[in-house]
Amino acid sequence: MVIITNLMKKPILVGKSAVVFTLLLTGFLLPLISYSQTFFGVASSPADNGSNTATTATITPPASMQAGDLVIIYGEYRNTGGTLTISDDGGQSWTTETQYNGSNQRIRIFWCRFNGTWSSSPQISRGTGGGTRPLSAIMYVFRPTISTNSWVVNVGPNNANPTGTSISVTGVTTTLPKTVTMAYWGSPATTTWGSLSGTNWVKTGLNAQYRNTGGTINQSHTSAYNIQSSAATLANVSQIQSSSQQTATSIISWAEIVPPPSNNDCSGATTLTSGTTCSNTGGTVYAANNSSPTISSPNCASTATYDVWYRFVAQTTN
Repeated sequence: MVIITNLMKKPILVGKSAVVFTLLLTGFLLPLISYSQTFFGVASSPADNGSNTATTATITPPASMQAGDLVIIYGEYRNTGGTLTISDDGGQSWTTETQYNGSNQRIRIFWCRFNGTWSSSPQISRGTGGGTRPLSAIMYVFRPTISTNSWVVNVGPNNANPTGTSISVTGVTTTLPKTVTMAYWGSPATTTWGSLSGTNWVKTGLNAQYRNTGGTINQSHTSAYNIQSSAATLANVSQIQSSSQQTATSIISWAEIVPPPSNNDCSGATTLTSGTTCSNTGGTVYAANNSSPTISSPNCASTATYDVWYRFVAQTTN
């Protein structure tokens, strides 16, 4: 027989049968410890007040990055058409957010969990056509508190296209602890930026702006970030630019999470040893989630929110 013990230390006795059994263990997630991440570095193509009107923009990542870092690329293209894509992934698995098409710019956010090795410098593309119009790519890197953790989008991106010198971005309410939230501004001119305002919003480690002097048509980008250890309602944040422009704004929040256990889903059930004596197999429901679709009968229904899976092959038909 096999005896399985869950986190509540309650034994589950499993009898023998001539079939393969799959077992569902359920439990309740223990409280999470709150802590905060840190801003690590930034890189841009081109550098502030530089020029890039090519169809691609290649970014040299900050040095000394570590596996687990959150890597964000903000792409900005000064045109009313075109689609921004990752044209060289640098050996990473990128998530591509929905492109925002403002009245005079194309904005797109790409992000990934750094796997520890760059195979090349990542590159974004605007596609062919469009003439000699500015294309900018700015990379932001944040360090998690635990390198083995994962990242998920918690809120956003939320986009808008206001006009003025003082441009405000509406804050968001995060629903998870340990969040990194970034607010972005994209101006269709080489404006300079200053006078950041908004509780807990900072620009530590960032340039005042990243301008692309692509010719007669130019653009400028700036940003700020807000790191919270607990779920929170974030204040609105604003910056002032040197001239009134219709400006593309975005805000998006990521949460650092513990990855689910390998047997979180039925397809990854852990194999147990079936025998006449007890054979202990360690496990946890920490960071697991509820099975989908919900398992109901026979005798699998549960009010628990978190579950993990095990399987074994019975040795006899008795």
